[in-house]
Amino acid sequence: MKENRFYPEDLIRDIHACTPVYLERLLGRHALFVPGDGSVSMEALYKAANFMNLCGVHYENISPKDFWEMALKSCLTPDGLLPNRTCVATRTNQDTTAS
Repeated sequence: MKENRFYPEDLIRDIHACTPVYLERLLGRHALFVPGDGSVSMEALYKAANFMNLCGVHYENISPKDFWEMALKSCLTPDGLLPNRTCVATRTNQDTTAS
C-alpha cells in the first residue's frame, strides 16, 4: 500500500503553478456535470473562494478569498498549510456531531 504523505513545500509550488491555469480556464465559468447513471445533474461555478477547497488544503488564519489572492501573487508559504482532512471545517463538523 502506498503511503500518503503531505509535503507542504511541494504542494505550494504546485498551487502556484496551477493558479494561472485556474484563472485562465475556470474562474467564473459554469460547468454542468451529467452523470451517466441517470442520477441528478449538478452545476458548478468556479469562484476564487473555491480555489483553496479544490486544492484540497486549508491555510490557517487565511480566508479562501485571501488564499486565492496570495496564490495569484505566488506569496503562499508552507507555514500554516494543512491537508483538507485536518482543516477547521472538518474539526468543527466532528465537534458538532460528537455532542
